[in-house]
Amino acid sequence: MNEDYFVSIADPVFLEKSLLSDVKASIEFSIINQKIQDIKIKKATLFNTLKSDLDSISALLTELDEKLPHKDLLIPEKPKPVSKSSTSKKKAAVKKVSTSISKLDKLNHSLAEIERRLKDLS
Repeated sequence: MNEDYFVSIADPVFLEKSLLSDVKASIEFSIINQKIQDIKIKKATLFNTLKSDLDSISALLTELDEKLPHKDLLIPEKPKPVSKSSTSKKKAAVKKVSTSISKLDKLNHSLAEIERRLKDLS
């Protein structure tokens, strides 16, 4: 029932060019998609950091409000030192992005290889 057929291709160079250009378009789309995913990861990381910072600021303001007398006082603002937990979160986010960057490098390398093969065929 399973029979093999041989089909001759009139212009194999044209077929190879067509296939390579389709693969090139697919890889370009994958590169764009990977960049979007990287941006989404950065965005989520920044939102999480912002949320934790806002929560800690809110807790500190509540604590300050409880400790201050209930009079109108002007207090100069002092910069808050960066906590170690937020720095470790930032390092974890950078590590996630670096692994996806290596994926981008692989895609860019594949794209360059296909473009080189397309030039060789032309």
